[in-house]
Amino acid sequence: MQALLRDVDMSLLNHKPRAQPEPRELEAFPIAAEQQVFEEEFAELDSDTHRKSPAALFGSRRIGAVVVPKQLRSAVTSLIESSDKSQLHSDAVRLFANPEGDKPGWQMQLDTKYRSYKQGARHAERDATAFASVALPGHYSAIYSVFNHLKHRMPSDWEVERVIDWGSGTYAGLWASLFSFRRLTEKSVEMDELDAAHSTVQHYLGIDRRTGLVAIGDRLLKDVPVSPTLSVRHRKTLGEEENLPREEGKKTVALTAFTLSSLTSPLARKQLVKEIWESGAHTMILIDHDSTSGFEAIAQAREFLLKLGQKEQENPELESSSIRGSHVVAPNAPQERVVVKGSSGKVKSVQRDHIGKGQGEKPRTSSMYDKVATSVREAKKEKRRWEKFMKKEQVWNID
Repeated sequence: MQALLRDVDMSLLNHKPRAQPEPRELEAFPIAAEQQVFEEEFAELDSDTHRKSPAALFGSRRIGAVVVPKQLRSAVTSLIESSDKSQLHSDAVRLFANPEGDKPGWQMQLDTKYRSYKQGARHAERDATAFASVALPGHYSAIYSVFNHLKHRMPSDWEVERVIDWGSGTYAGLWASLFSFRRLTEKSVEMDELDAAHSTVQHYLGIDRRTGLVAIGDRLLKDVPVSPTLSVRHRKTLGEEENLPREEGKKTVALTAFTLSSLTSPLARKQLVKEIWESGAHTMILIDHDSTSGFEAIAQAREFLLKLGQKEQENPELESSSIRGSHVVAPNAPQERVVVKGSSGKVKSVQRDHIGKGQGEKPRTSSMYDKVATSVREAKKEKRRWEKFMKKEQVWNID
């Protein structure tokens, strides 16, 4: 025992203390060679078997989150501050609370039915205020995102001076166009600091029968500083005198956002799309909700516009015209080689805004082989669904 203790004492006496290395917050470990090769093989597999076309891949690069500009945000805040807060909250819950209690967040559709015209008139301004508080930021974000993609897809000299908006509501299309189509400046501007007065848009025509929403849109317009040359008009219907000759429609955008699926019949949707076609606008933008009805409405309208364009191409009287026919800028039709991975029958684009981010489920991880197999199955399923769907309703045939 004494010999053991003696050895311990000698060890302590002979020990030379060394400075300890500083603790590191992050350590990078080299990837093993075989693991790197394995990952490269998977990347090559994903590249070879990707089900999206180059245009669809380009369209997938969307804005992560759209920030509502300070000017519009201040106008909406002022509207809320001047309202009865408790009444506004109860109206928002009544109109936009998700009917399925197990899903958090708000729905963006305003489809409330009233027992009488008088009851609807009494609630018009209240409902419109709730709409501007809850749905306007989301609608603005979706339309702005589409405009942003369109600017990158169109020629560099493309410019927008006139916007016709079917289902204008509280002017979400106006705000998105003012903050998106801007005069070129030397310095870039953050989304939050965008100035509506610097827009190239000079004429805006809103088409909507909902007078309450339009009235709130006009109130917001008074609080947003716009160009003094901007003309903003509202009509319940579009008269033929508002249509432009096709040659003059290059700088005109025809827009309908979140409106087609709200119409009660395919005939009404067809009539709206026909009005858009006859407006003379060179660029037509159709946006709807991420739902089965929204997908079907857009798919029908898309097919109808292509048929109208084909009819123009085959018309011998228009052979001398330099502007005829139609083509789709985005998205592509669901076909065997052009589908969205893991789609469930709906082509959708999710856009976040800075107000009210929903709590979504965590994505399930899967292997590359699972993704490829799912892509092939969904492609075949999507093609069958598309062919069956387009035969269902004959009202969209060309007259």
